[in-house]
Amino acid sequence: MARKHPVFEVLDETAQAGVTPNAKALDRLNLPAGSRRGIEVTLERVARLRSDGEHQAARQLAHRSAGDLIDRLPNDQRRPDYLDEPVVTPDDPAELAGMVSRW
Repeated sequence: MARKHPVFEVLDETAQAGVTPNAKALDRLNLPAGSRRGIEVTLERVARLRSDGEHQAARQLAHRSAGDLIDRLPNDQRRPDYLDEPVVTPDDPAELAGMVSRW
């Protein structure tokens, strides 16, 4: 199963639970200011739909908006793993061989 983008996950969780994440959770997404505001507005709309009993509409809005928001992110933040620590590849062949999984 493909990994989902963190923006998609946050919006989907709000659509399912109806609770918007706090500022600290949004800070962890490390988004540019404009993108951050876009997700905040969308989260409010999704949560409002959910609280009004419009569960399907909330999920549809969350999924559609996630794609739009992700498309507007800088290129280096469009990948689902952009928050992960970069893997450092060692120069030493022996260390590199040690990183290869063995069956």
